[in-house]
Amino acid sequence: MRGVYVLVVAVERPVKIRVGSLGIVGFAAGTYAYVGSARGPGGIEARVRRH
Repeated sequence: MRGVYVLVVAVERPVKIRVGSLGIVGFAAGTYAYVGSARGPGGIEARVRRH
Protein backbone atom coordinates (compact mmCIF):
# COMPACT_ATOMS: atom_id res chain seq x y z
CA MET A 1 0.00 0.00 0.00
CA ARG A 2 1.34 3.44 -0.92
CA GLY A 3 0.21 6.86 0.19
CA VAL A 4 0.73 9.45 2.88
CA TYR A 5 1.09 8.93 6.62
CA VAL A 6 1.02 11.11 9.72
CA LEU A 7 3.15 10.33 12.77
CA VAL A 8 1.77 12.02 15.90
CA VAL A 9 4.08 12.35 18.92
CA ALA A 10 3.17 13.67 22.37
CA VAL A 11 6.12 15.29 24.18
CA GLU A 12 5.47 15.45 27.93
CA ARG A 13 8.42 17.69 28.85
CA PRO A 14 11.02 19.70 26.93
CA VAL A 15 13.54 17.45 25.20
CA LYS A 16 16.50 17.70 22.81
CA ILE A 17 17.03 14.91 20.30
CA ARG A 18 19.10 14.29 17.17
CA VAL A 19 16.94 14.64 14.06
CA GLY A 20 18.83 13.24 11.07
CA SER A 21 20.87 15.86 9.22
CA LEU A 22 19.29 18.67 11.27
CA GLY A 23 21.38 17.66 14.27
CA ILE A 24 20.17 18.30 17.82
CA VAL A 25 16.72 19.89 17.91
CA GLY A 26 14.83 21.08 20.99
CA PHE A 27 11.12 20.38 21.38
CA ALA A 28 8.88 22.03 23.94
CA ALA A 29 6.15 19.99 25.60
CA GLY A 30 3.21 19.53 23.26
CA THR A 31 1.85 17.43 20.42
CA TYR A 32 3.68 17.24 17.09
CA ALA A 33 2.68 15.78 13.75
CA TYR A 34 5.04 14.66 10.98
CA VAL A 35 3.55 14.09 7.54
CA GLY A 36 5.46 11.83 5.18
CA SER A 37 5.21 10.15 1.83
CA ALA A 38 5.03 6.38 1.59
CA ARG A 39 5.72 6.04 -2.13
CA GLY A 40 9.05 4.26 -1.77
CA PRO A 41 9.77 0.53 -1.52
CA GLY A 42 7.49 -1.21 0.97
CA GLY A 43 4.97 1.63 1.05
CA ILE A 44 3.25 2.58 4.28
CA GLU A 45 4.17 -0.67 6.03
CA ALA A 46 7.90 0.03 5.61
CA ARG A 47 7.55 3.61 6.86
CA VAL A 48 5.62 2.58 9.97
CA ARG A 49 8.29 -0.01 10.83
CA ARG A 50 11.00 2.63 10.36
CA HIS A 51 9.42 5.05 12.88
